[in-house]
Amino acid sequence: YLKRAQLEAQERNEALDASSIRVGTADLIEYLQSNEPNVDFTFSMGADTFIDLTSWKWRRSRDVLSLLDGRLLVIHRAMDHNATATGCNESSSKRINEENEGIAEQVKLRVLKVNEMFGDNGGAAKAVHVPHLSSISSSIVRSTKDIEQLTKWLSNEVVAYMKDNCLYRFSEDNSCDKGEEKKD
Repeated sequence: YLKRAQLEAQERNEALDASSIRVGTADLIEYLQSNEPNVDFTFSMGADTFIDLTSWKWRRSRDVLSLLDGRLLVIHRAMDHNATATGCNESSSKRINEENEGIAEQVKLRVLKVNEMFGDNGGAAKAVHVPHLSSISSSIVRSTKDIEQLTKWLSNEVVAYMKDNCLYRFSEDNSCDKGEEKKD
């Protein structure tokens, strides 16, 4: 990928700005396949990421699926239906359980669709439910700025870093405006 970027910059008579190079998943797969032509790569990803990929939100989503011939392993947390045991209040527990059930159904349908897309040429997408992983996904963490809830799931240092750097939902705070300097 870097060589191609260098050639394109040379054709435009420009210097290559390495900081502007974006290497995506499809580029990485192409690189790996060119260096390991006898290996059939399979990608493993969480359910939320798989849904984003199959919703075509990734740059070159279709290429990723095609390069892998549909070989994907989707890891889905098998949610404990009593999420209050993991430190969630009852309302959060109900919301998380509902989201989890919806994600499980989406994963099931999308795995079938990927397998149909590749038929005899691949279609080895599989979903695996893992009951012993934390029931809190990164998507859920990114969707809240409730510090009390976050500190039940993450270390205090990680929550402070998210808040201090205006990450995820904290970016919606007025103090996170791009033009405003942080006050220590």
